[in-house]
Amino acid sequence: MKEKVPFYFKDWFIIVCSALWPAYGVSLIIAIILVILKKKKYSTLNRNKFEEYISKYQSVEQLDEKHKSLIENFNNNLNSLKEEQSVKISDFKKELKKLNDEHRLELEESKNIIKSEIKFLNKKKKEIQYFINENTDKYLEKQTFVEFDDNVTSDEIKNQLAMHKLKEKDAVKALVFSKKYNNTETNKQLKQLIRSFNTETDYYISNVSSKNIDRYRDKIMKSYENLNKLFEVDGVKLDKDYLKLKLSHLSIVYQYQIKKETERELLRAQKEEIREQQRVEKELEDERRKLEKEEQQFNNEINKMMSYLNKSNSDVEREIYAEKIKDLENKLKKLETDKENVRQRQTNTRAGFVYIISNIGSFGENIFKIGMTRRLEPMDRINELGSASVPFKFDVHALIFSEDAPALETLLHNHFRNREVNKVNSRKEFFNVNLSEIKSLIHEKFDKTVTFYEEPEALEYRESLRKQA
Repeated sequence: MKEKVPFYFKDWFIIVCSALWPAYGVSLIIAIILVILKKKKYSTLNRNKFEEYISKYQSVEQLDEKHKSLIENFNNNLNSLKEEQSVKISDFKKELKKLNDEHRLELEESKNIIKSEIKFLNKKKKEIQYFINENTDKYLEKQTFVEFDDNVTSDEIKNQLAMHKLKEKDAVKALVFSKKYNNTETNKQLKQLIRSFNTETDYYISNVSSKNIDRYRDKIMKSYENLNKLFEVDGVKLDKDYLKLKLSHLSIVYQYQIKKETERELLRAQKEEIREQQRVEKELEDERRKLEKEEQQFNNEINKMMSYLNKSNSDVEREIYAEKIKDLENKLKKLETDKENVRQRQTNTRAGFVYIISNIGSFGENIFKIGMTRRLEPMDRINELGSASVPFKFDVHALIFSEDAPALETLLHNHFRNREVNKVNSRKEFFNVNLSEIKSLIHEKFDKTVTFYEEPEALEYRESLRKQA
């Protein structure tokens, strides 16, 4: 039986492995191993097999042709393999290039995103830095602004100021005697720095007012920065705690001035209130006397008419006298009502009128004064308000009589407290509010029958505008 040689021991396979060594180096090693193994296994040829093989080919030429055919087939296969490998390599390169391009685009995109984020963060950093620079002063002001309760008196603030000055002295001692500045020359420079800073800040503190407090606060901080830079070469500087003490000192002095002015204003208001009360009492007393005098006159006239009536014999005269007596009695009853009203007003010191007035020529639209008066004739008080302090007269939108006028006035003031024009002195009683809101509150909380005059007359103001045009 003919022995079949495995394909990997055939010459063409070994030749193919040898030919592929430039592309795959391991193929040459495989080819050598196969040659050695083939030689060991098929070291000699059986004569019969050789003769059989020779008999298959009639001549050497046929054998040569067969070998040439095999080589040609091998070359064709080899070229085909090379073409396939070339195509695969080309495809691989294209795929690799595509992947590289995609990866490069992704990297470029990521790079652009990172750049934009860095740019955004830098912008935010600048904004935050700007915000910090802008608000450092405000934050420091908030830290050092001393707010006192409305119930605190100016004397109490003065005591607080004295205690604060002691704190400043202690802070100076702590600086001067600190180990950091125990060198004689350094300590001398520190004292000079403190003197310079105190001299400048004391001027600002002693001259502070509502007009310049913000400017002086900035000047103190600027002085602190400049002096620290100037003395930096000497190795001395003021700390921020001492700056805060000076700013608090400025704030306390300012608050003391405000409280002192408020107390003076309150004293003036109290004196004015006392004078107003005296005027009201005098007015009521005069009215009472006037009514009693008129009552006496009416009684005398009635007695006189009664005497004439009794003496008269004529029916016509008697009828005339009777009519006059009746008329006098009616007037007497009205006087009695007025007298009772005056007595009640004298007894009840809380009875009076709450007025809602405006002055568009002086204060503009939607600015109303809500006040009260105990005068018998409330327009006298309103005319006084518009006499010399403002260029135009006040217009009345409502006059409301109440048995407890202060309570009604307080109700209105408290309801519109956040709409006060003057946030410091509430006794001014001016509010930036719509008249409809006042009207709704009065009708809801007090009396629905109260009459309001919506449109202010403002005669002088409108005539002035007309002439100006």
